[in-house]
Amino acid sequence: MISTEDARHLAAIPDESVDYVFTDPPYGYRIQYAEMNFIIESWLRLDTRWQQDEIIVNSTRSFSEETWDNGCEIL
Repeated sequence: MISTEDARHLAAIPDESVDYVFTDPPYGYRIQYAEMNFIIESWLRLDTRWQQDEIIVNSTRSFSEETWDNGCEIL
């Protein structure tokens, strides 16, 4: 099985069932993913609600360093 799930919302994974994990942590203020996709997603009429959960630092969108830090915590 290959999965591209958000690590904050993983389904239950059986013990001793994972062979490999590739992580891609949020880049904070360095890359603004949503802004890079606004035009193409709008043109393709894609669901853009994922942008609300984006873990970045962006004062325009009221995402602070504290927001970024809290979003990176996995409970």
